[in-house]
Amino acid sequence: MRGRLGENIEFLVLPSPVESYFDFLLFDSHTAPIHDYGPGPVGHQSGGWVTHHPKTLHTLTDIATDLRARGERVQPLKDSPDSSRT
Repeated sequence: MRGRLGENIEFLVLPSPVESYFDFLLFDSHTAPIHDYGPGPVGHQSGGWVTHHPKTLHTLTDIATDLRARGERVQPLKDSPDSSRT
């Protein structure tokens, strides 16, 4: 269902420790929430912010495009719904 609405969720597994990457969401060309994981335990979000700055949004789009180009499509987990049909 969400795929038909234009949502595309992608996962990236990088070698640890990851120091040069952060987590962000691109909703459109106007808004991107950026997650801050800070110096705390790995995987614990400590804050974040929203940006509307065009140069920052362009940079985030370039990062996502580069990562997508290097990514590989994975098969759905056994017994999980096929998201392409929902």
